[in-house]
Amino acid sequence: MNRYSRCSISNQDPKTPEAWAFALLRLWGMNFPVKPEQIALEYSQQRFKGDPITAVTAQTIEGFEGALLKSPQHSRWYILYTPRPTLPGRESFTIAHELGHYLQHRKSADRFECGQEDVLDEDGYRYRQREKEVNTFASYLLMPMNDFREQINGQRISLDLLGHCADRYRVSFIAAALKWLAFTQDIAMLVVARDGFALWSKSSSRAKQKHLLWRSGRAVPEHALISQCLTAGRTGPVVHPPGVWSYYDPTTEMAIVSDRYDLQVALVLYPDTSTGPNHCEPEPADAYDFYMSKN
Repeated sequence: MNRYSRCSISNQDPKTPEAWAFALLRLWGMNFPVKPEQIALEYSQQRFKGDPITAVTAQTIEGFEGALLKSPQHSRWYILYTPRPTLPGRESFTIAHELGHYLQHRKSADRFECGQEDVLDEDGYRYRQREKEVNTFASYLLMPMNDFREQINGQRISLDLLGHCADRYRVSFIAAALKWLAFTQDIAMLVVARDGFALWSKSSSRAKQKHLLWRSGRAVPEHALISQCLTAGRTGPVVHPPGVWSYYDPTTEMAIVSDRYDLQVALVLYPDTSTGPNHCEPEPADAYDFYMSKN
């Protein structure tokens, strides 16, 4: 008998991504890393016997990270995900992402195909509400907030500390960094770039208040650490003088360069006395209401 045989979720389904994640974690227990593939199979076959998930399969899908598909002959669902043997965190997040579609959206469509921008991107202009919801679900399922805080509290943020969280929850560094930005009181910003231009950025709540954001398509500073790194790996922290990530304030930057995905990732910390926005620009009012006021 598995842990879902006696379902402790009420007959009424949770209404929010966070509530879904919390309800499943009550059944799973605080055992890390969470295995979304096991939850998908066991829970759906106990809770939704009429249309369960019957397979979670690694399969390369050209142009997609993962997919949730309904069998045309039967009321059965399948999760497919692109295998990433060296990046198990990407696999876990993708599976959890597709599980979120199953729990929240399967009545609206029979097929969900998700590319890298759906699983990782945070760009406010292109981001769809549906993808936002399932990324929130995956984040809360794989990285429960209370446990994440326990790993971080009382320590200065660093690449090693975020790397520890990524390993603990079997998620990517970017996913762990986004989780930290969701609750930190630091003035901080994550910038993901390629070829010297920002793909997207994400700011902590205090950074948002100061309108610190690096707009998609904007060139990263010439003297930024991610502009200087030529080889893959982690580097920093480096303290920059004013004039790099801020006109008037010194900033601290930590960087990761990935040759596999040709990405440069910078975590930028501003001083508590930062006046902002300096180099950064206010986010447009129509950019999904400041990323749907989440994360």
